[in-house]
Amino acid sequence: IGGRVSNNLMKHKLLLIILLSLFLPLSGRAAILYLEPSGGEYHPGDTFVVSLRIDTEKECINTIEGNLSFSQDILQAIDFSNGNSILNLWVTPPHVNQESGLISFAGGIPGGFCGPLLGDPGESNLLGKIIFKVKALGGERFSAQVKFLNNSQVFLNDGFGTPVKLSFKSAVFSILPGFPEVS
Repeated sequence: IGGRVSNNLMKHKLLLIILLSLFLPLSGRAAILYLEPSGGEYHPGDTFVVSLRIDTEKECINTIEGNLSFSQDILQAIDFSNGNSILNLWVTPPHVNQESGLISFAGGIPGGFCGPLLGDPGESNLLGKIIFKVKALGGERFSAQVKFLNNSQVFLNDGFGTPVKLSFKSAVFSILPGFPEVS
């Protein structure tokens, strides 16, 4: 009887170890999509650039689908630049829909991307850059937001297309009345 209890105890321990090993690694699989700068002050007529970036949190990824919204009544998206992007296979090239205030893209990274290497000045996590122009507005102060949407996705470079848990950081810009002073 002692051998049977010991054998059952061993089976339960083994089952517990297997279950824990299956679920614990999933908790760390996360990434952050963010915008840089995250804020600033601009006037009607000003042009500025917002960089789209990713923090992989040491995960190796290979595919990103990005969907963003912006305050189209205040900002005009002039261009989406994908120069120096870590994405070099474009499944869906960057597309700007000014009327709806939406920007979308999907791309891949052959061999994957595991985050900036030691000594990297911080530029290797670039997904693209959006060039905005502030529209002519009334004499009030406005806030304009640019943000990643919840339907954006990032996938691990694991051969299975495992989705990564994402978090997002938005950007909010203050639009001041009048025009900038020329010096």
